[in-house]
Amino acid sequence: MEARLFQAASGEFLEDAVLSLNIELLGAYHDGKINLRYPHVFRYEIGSQDCTLPMNDWRYDEFKLSDNGRLLHEIEWGNGDRWLIEADDIEYKWLPFEKANGSK
Repeated sequence: MEARLFQAASGEFLEDAVLSLNIELLGAYHDGKINLRYPHVFRYEIGSQDCTLPMNDWRYDEFKLSDNGRLLHEIEWGNGDRWLIEADDIEYKWLPFEKANGSK
């Protein structure tokens, strides 16, 4: 699992900042990767009970609207950690691994 935050800023004093988040996960059958991209993140909470332990499996997730009418994505991991991401949108992409013989 890999999570990356990106911030792009514009304006004379770089006052117009947009935060994006990419999450890359190994597929359940280890045959590809799942890429989740949040193009404009307004708020995030990434909680960890113990950073020395693995997060284990993605237990569940839920989509709802925040009080501001934005996408609110709550994720719970197998170790009990919870993530909360408030964004304008989410993009999903499945990236299959190529087989040993070079075909997909």
